[in-house]
Amino acid sequence: MTDEALRLLHRIIGLSVMCSDQHRVGRVDDVLLNPRTSRAEWIAVRPSQLSRQVTPIPAEYTTIEGIDVHTPYTTLDVRNAPRYRAHASLTKLDQKRLQSYWRGRPLTDSSTQ
Repeated sequence: MTDEALRLLHRIIGLSVMCSDQHRVGRVDDVLLNPRTSRAEWIAVRPSQLSRQVTPIPAEYTTIEGIDVHTPYTTLDVRNAPRYRAHASLTKLDQKRLQSYWRGRPLTDSSTQ
C-alpha cells in the first residue's frame, strides 16, 4: 500500500457516514482491506460512540464528499446489515455473509430522492 493510500485511509476514520436517504448512520471506525490486494473492501461504520459493534458496508461504492462518507444504500439497509465486534478480523464465513447481504441491496442515488 502506498503512503498516499494510507493517508487517505487515516483521513476518513471518524468521518460521518451518510446514506442515500440523507440520514447519518454513524462514523467510520475502520477500513478493512483485502489482504491479497491491499484494497479497501469494507468501511466499518460504528453507529454510536458507545457501540462495541460495527456494520461493514462495501467500500467499492462509497465516496468522500466534503467531511462525509456517502454510501448508495439506505439507512434501513445499513441498520439491518450484519454487525461484528469492532476491530475484529472478518472470517471467510463473515465475508460471505456480508457479500450475500449487500448483493441483494439496490444501489440508490441520493440526488434522485
